[in-house]
Amino acid sequence: DIKNEEALKLPHGNNETILIVDDEITIRDIGVKILEKFRYKVITAENGKEALPIFFDNKIDLVILDINMPVMDGIQCMEHIFKIMPEAKIIISSGFYTEKRIREILEMGAVAYIKKPYQIKEIVNIVRKAIDFKKF
Repeated sequence: DIKNEEALKLPHGNNETILIVDDEITIRDIGVKILEKFRYKVITAENGKEALPIFFDNKIDLVILDINMPVMDGIQCMEHIFKIMPEAKIIISSGFYTEKRIREILEMGAVAYIKKPYQIKEIVNIVRKAIDFKKF
């Protein structure tokens, strides 16, 4: 947990919309709780297939995308998004992946990587940097 005065020093959102895509409900819930506290609007999906219509039907500023999911994994979902919207900002997340594999996925166009489970300071800092990042 984080103290209020410590939380005030961390970067906050301006009501940007973040889509968290993860098959683990606890990870989605933690992400929602943290990011809503830091003034972000959060939508969730439990796999890539469910995420695609949500992404394309809403103005999504950032996607936090788990790599390993049933139905459609994060890589396939990211490829679909980039085909239609190459400027989309995507953070990939995983609890376990090699540095080499993470680098390869980042080279596919993701703007950052975040390790699960999310740590408050890390997620709010990475999210703010990713949203502010000028992709093109």
